[in-house]
Amino acid sequence: FSTSNSNFIIYIENLNRFCLKNTLNDKNSFSLSFPKIICSLSISSHHLLVMFKSSIYVYLYNYQDKIETKNDLYQKMFEIPGNFDDAKSDISDRNIFVGLNNQLTVYSMNGILKTNFKFNSKINFVIKTEAINDGCIVSCDNGSIFFFIVNHPEPVLLFKHKKAVKFAKKWNLLIAFIDIDKNLFVIDTFTNEVLLYEENIESFVFSDRVDNLFAYNDENGNLFTHFLCHKSKPSYIEGKLISFFGNKVALINGNSIEYCFPELPFKDILYESKHHPEYINKFYELVNVNPNIEQWKLIYRTALEINNSDIATLAAQHCGENFNFFQFSQKVVTGQISIEKYKKPNEFEELGAIDFAIRGYAYINDWENVYRLVEKYGCERLLLDLNVPENQFDNA
Repeated sequence: FSTSNSNFIIYIENLNRFCLKNTLNDKNSFSLSFPKIICSLSISSHHLLVMFKSSIYVYLYNYQDKIETKNDLYQKMFEIPGNFDDAKSDISDRNIFVGLNNQLTVYSMNGILKTNFKFNSKINFVIKTEAINDGCIVSCDNGSIFFFIVNHPEPVLLFKHKKAVKFAKKWNLLIAFIDIDKNLFVIDTFTNEVLLYEENIESFVFSDRVDNLFAYNDENGNLFTHFLCHKSKPSYIEGKLISFFGNKVALINGNSIEYCFPELPFKDILYESKHHPEYINKFYELVNVNPNIEQWKLIYRTALEINNSDIATLAAQHCGENFNFFQFSQKVVTGQISIEKYKKPNEFEELGAIDFAIRGYAYINDWENVYRLVEKYGCERLLLDLNVPENQFDNA
């Protein structure tokens, strides 16, 4: 069992030991063992919850960088005794949520009972969500998904599914859930429109920074990302997704935490902006994931292809190690250098300016190198912009 919050991931290493890992600063990571079996774990931005069959322990953990001794990493606040066998739980920084059978119980951050509520069906999953008064998502065995807000008399029914729901997550107006048959639904709760439906899905995560961006993997290990109407090509992973922070996803594979950089639709969004200028705002939303160097290079090359000097300049500023190349390439965008007059495409290739190299090879009729680079770097779109001679139509 594992869960995450922002840059912290908590997972069970073995039956009685858990590890809290800071993905940015390993100095803030620690492990803790107990003389009894851990049933589940939950984490908020400041607190973590460890649930056993007969009690719940709540800790305050250090989320800052000022660590002098191991004792600075965590501090036990209190414990709640009780029978929590088969219970579902989560923790925010204001409340503790425990679902057992068909009853949801809410405790304060000093372990005092605040309220409880009985649903008409067994609770399968409880997960905190942001609300003015704090709250959680409750998914039930009869397919109902509720938004429970602390201090409100009744929960809000978000969606009624035909099958039992095993996992649900809310992000702004979107709710995503996986049912008992491993079908994934992403739904706009304002319109009840189904934005995405996929089968045989193992796990799902929303991006922590960008609206309408999420990732999921199927039972064959294929990882996909989805942003607006853009679905990525699959990439293979082993494990279960637990977090999508910044430009990477974290997954648990056995007892280890692994990371990967999923494909993101920077190129598609920029090409859309050529015909629909309002899409450029979607691009600026997407770059909030904080792209890595390779992603900025892709953004830069695409910006040059669509002649968007503003995006090209932005990308250049994030690629300091190749800034001389970007300054040089910017002169091409502004017309200070002509690709047609620059008859050394191999130098473009050495610099990493693949789109320029392809155009240069085409200009000197070196189509073998054109096809080599197009196939290697997936630049098929460039062929549409080239003056391909008739004798090369079939190859193109």
